[in-house]
Amino acid sequence: MNPDIAFEFEGRHYLVESTAYDKGRIVLPDGRMLEAAWSESFPPQPKDLHELNHTFKSLTSEKVANLMNASLAKEIVGAFSGKKHPEELEGEVFLTNADGNDMYNKIGWTTKRKGKMAYNIYGQLLSGCFPIFVQRSELIQKGINPDELLANN
Repeated sequence: MNPDIAFEFEGRHYLVESTAYDKGRIVLPDGRMLEAAWSESFPPQPKDLHELNHTFKSLTSEKVANLMNASLAKEIVGAFSGKKHPEELEGEVFLTNADGNDMYNKIGWTTKRKGKMAYNIYGQLLSGCFPIFVQRSELIQKGINPDELLANN
């Protein structure tokens, strides 16, 4: 089974079934229809999204998707981009996701902590990965502003 595809359009985060790759068209919850070129990754990612005009403006997004043989997107309201990781403890900062102890062991922060559930920026679980956290105080002690670090994530 292919995983769902997460993407961003106009600053909002969406999730669409993997069939969108074959159909080539995506209908947003507000009824607008998009067409995309696709990056060859797994799962594939839509790029160069542009809006297609259609005459079904009065219909629901579900009906538009059905009539136009398009995939219906769902908006992800709880996307993690710029938000706190659910396992982040008081005084910690989410640093990165890792896919093995080798990467964890190479991270030199003494206050690093391994979490349990890794998520991408759309709030989807990443299998085979775990999050790594570090104490804000250690970052500050080394001259790194944790708030600037978070602004770049």
